[in-house]
Amino acid sequence: MTDESSKSAGFNKMGQDLEDDTNFMEELHRGTREFFESSYKRTQQMQKLVAEGQHPKAMYFGCMDARNVIEKMFGLELGDALVVRTIGNLKMPYNSEDSASIKLNAELSLALDVKGIEYLFSVNHSHCGAAETLAFDQDLPRIRPWLDLVGGKTLEKTKALNPKLKGPALARALEIQMVKDNYDALLSYPAVKDALSESRLTIFPLLFDMEHGAFLEYHPENGQFTQFANIDSSVDTKISCLAHETSESDHDH
Repeated sequence: MTDESSKSAGFNKMGQDLEDDTNFMEELHRGTREFFESSYKRTQQMQKLVAEGQHPKAMYFGCMDARNVIEKMFGLELGDALVVRTIGNLKMPYNSEDSASIKLNAELSLALDVKGIEYLFSVNHSHCGAAETLAFDQDLPRIRPWLDLVGGKTLEKTKALNPKLKGPALARALEIQMVKDNYDALLSYPAVKDALSESRLTIFPLLFDMEHGAFLEYHPENGQFTQFANIDSSVDTKISCLAHETSESDHDH
């Protein structure tokens, strides 16, 4: 990475002084006390979950980005959902000899076969450090092997569909392609195949647009993105522009 715009891209290491660390720990302790003194002790929710077991309604896959807090964004309560978060929320097609695939299929099987979950959400987001690291070809030797393994083909596809895009624009297009490729990858997993064939699963591939505060839902049947939950129709044209352009490129190719 050499240009100025690349300096703010990818996974940036932000320094904090001792005072900031102290304040953070104080807030962490305060928040922990509040949770156990009010939300936990003053309700019967946890006692009920312990006595009756967990019966989550949905499964959410998301990026480990600290701004992508799925539980808060969807208004989830204790016991509502199973949540799995990884760097970039990147997925590879199923391979029975690959440990990452075996792990993911086990997670999916627990959710779909054991817990009977009917709704699966795969949530990517804009300004993703993983996407920007790949788009800017950032040198992070302990992170890049994983990103190249699970996201390398998606990057190649994005460049082929958008040969003129560079820097931030390429990263935004890559984020959109990640949503599509993640959806296709999920379809290859045995647990998902069985659940879909038995009509007991609905998949929601989403892109969280941080700038406009909305979700875009990908519709594989026509390659288009529309707003999920109709959060604010006034920003629909803004947040859908790049997504629609990219999906049109898919049809052209």
